Amino acid sequence: DLWAGELDFVETIIVQDVRNNSAWHHRFFVVFQSGIREGADYDHLNFRFAKQNISFAANNPSAWHYLRGILDINDIPYSRVEDFVRLYADTSDDAIRDVVDLENPVAIEFLADIHEKEGRILQATELWKSLADEHDTIRKKIREGLKSVKQ
Repeated sequence: DLWAGELDFVETIIVQDVRNNSAWHHRFFVVFQSGIREGADYDHLNFRFAKQNISFAANNPSAWHYLRGILDINDIPYSRVEDFVRLYADTSDDAIRDVVDLENPVAIEFLADIHEKEGRILQATELWKSLADEHDTIRKKIREGLKSVKQ
């Protein structure tokens, strides 16, 4: 079989360098486009893999995008992982944090997208504004451009 051992190989690469975007992309291809996927149990393992790796490096966009990809390819609403995302996206100063990463623009953006898809536009807009003004100022002009496109 052409793909035998490929998933183990790419998992080893991710373990060695959790921020290796190419390895995350290749894992997604192997799992979802190569034909090795084996149903709902396999999807559960992928959710767990993504969440575990997010916990290792919470600001790693690759793992977050992989999680989004799992949801998208399975037509699962982002709201299914809202509680998980909130752990990493809490921006309140007085919050009792369960997660050490204090600033996590990737999680804040994901939470904003969840709010938008669930029709909670005010909450989404507040989070995008906080990204532009506080948490991810380097991308402020990009976010302002996206905002004008969405309007």
